[in-house]
Amino acid sequence: AMAVAIISNLKNKPVPPDMVILGEVGLTGNIRSIPRIEHRIAEAKKLGFKQFVIPAGNVKQLKGIQEGISIQGVTSIQEVMKSIF
Repeated sequence: AMAVAIISNLKNKPVPPDMVILGEVGLTGNIRSIPRIEHRIAEAKKLGFKQFVIPAGNVKQLKGIQEGISIQGVTSIQEVMKSIF
């Protein structure tokens, strides 16, 4: 999310206000899976977030919480940027 915030500022293009970006960016630009993704998404849903960009490796863990939201699994920072901008 920090990398996206920096790029958003440099491009002068805001991230959609209902979007959550989760994951870790490795040194080569790969997006790494994170623990407890289901809990993080469930809590963000309660707050009204509807769009999620998450590591592709975490998508298989999301059973039963995808209703009413959009989830996109990504493997690289380039895919994240395409999803947002």
